[in-house]
This record gives sequence, C-alpha cells and structure tokens, in this order.
Amino acid sequence: MSSVDQQPQPLGGTKEEWLEKDRKYVWHHISPHNDHPMIAVSGEGSWITDQDGTRYLDAMSGLWCVNVGHGREEIARSAYEQMKALAYVPMTQSHEPAILLAEKLNDWLEGNIEYSSPTRVQMQMRWLSK
Repeated sequence: MSSVDQQPQPLGGTKEEWLEKDRKYVWHHISPHNDHPMIAVSGEGSWITDQDGTRYLDAMSGLWCVNVGHGREEIARSAYEQMKALAYVPMTQSHEPAILLAEKLNDWLEGNIEYSSPTRVQMQMRWLSK
C-alpha cells in the first residue's frame, strides 16, 4: 500500500493531552473561539473525522485545499508527482506549472485574463466574480 492510500489513525493519548500539546507548541495565527477544539484525524470527501470518531461536514470552502474534498487520490497523486519535480516557488519568481495553468485559464476564458495592468486585473477579477 502506498502512502497516498493510507488513512491516518489517531496516535493515542487523550484529547486533553493533545490539546495541552497543541496549546504549548502550535501557534494558531487565528485564535480559536473554542477552548476545546476538534482534533481532526482524517478526511474523506466533504467529511472530517476527529479523534473520537465523530464525523463533521467540512464547510471551510474558503481554503483552496478543501474545495475539492479530502482523500482525493487522483489529486494526491498529481500533487506528489509535481512535488517530486518542484514543491514550491514563490510567485515573486515564476515556474512552468503556473505559466501552463494561467495559459489554460486564459484559453478557457477566451483570452480575458492576460495581465497587462493593475486596472485590467481588477476589472477581470470583477468580471470573474459575477
């Protein structure tokens, strides 16, 4: 079985022990409004499972990584293949996958996202959000 196919399992310990470690070691840039947050263990499609086995509908659509759902093997395999070649390059530079994606999006939008000025970009973003 490849690492892509393996489902994470709880590592043991109580939820309180995990929360204590979380509070001690993990910096949450957005403080939780909850003193006892869920500790997620796995996800499948639109569902997240916590340490206790409780399933929650994942409604965090604002994050790009969950819009496609959890546990999507085809996406994990594609990401793995890309990361073997190139894991990350900041957009202060450029890279082939970004250029190819932008070109494909431009084709899908019939040539309406060629970036030439900040004003044009703003107009295009407004057009895309309609």
